Amino acid sequence: LAQTCSKEGAKIIPFLKAGYIAMRGIEFEQWDDTLLGCQAESFNSWMVQTLTSSPESDTDGKWETLAGVYAEREGSAALSLLSGAAEGSSNSRTFEAILSTMQDAVSPAFGAIPEGKADELETSLKALAAKVDPERARSIADRLMNIGRESAAASLLATIYPERVQGGGGFMYAGV
Repeated sequence: LAQTCSKEGAKIIPFLKAGYIAMRGIEFEQWDDTLLGCQAESFNSWMVQTLTSSPESDTDGKWETLAGVYAEREGSAALSLLSGAAEGSSNSRTFEAILSTMQDAVSPAFGAIPEGKADELETSLKALAAKVDPERARSIADRLMNIGRESAAASLLATIYPERVQGGGGFMYAGV
């Protein structure tokens, strides 16, 4: 099917697009290999257009499946689109799923994230943290800690706890 889908005008392309609308999430997820192999430009354009629209309308995981396919195809080049989707998401489940997909976009199938890719992910996540509320910035800091970027996570403290930042850039705290 993937070879058939690589040709412009292939009949499988309208089927996949219609499947995104009509199928349940678990059914659509079963087509991920075909989605991954479908390289027709019209399909690529549709996929980007669909992913840039609000993921909030996805209640059964189809948007997440499509985002995962896009991340696998594009690698770190997917970070910008995914970051924009995360910024626009209004529920925490979708936000967390997008953060996971961003991490997957730079992660190899096995092993640690290569240093250059980890740098790209860190840059993208820190830029996203500056645009979201403190609770979501905390979630981003957690992701940064998980990939071994402790100093980057610590740099988000002022974003996570804006009410505790004092004039000189220090933090107000108390200990018992």
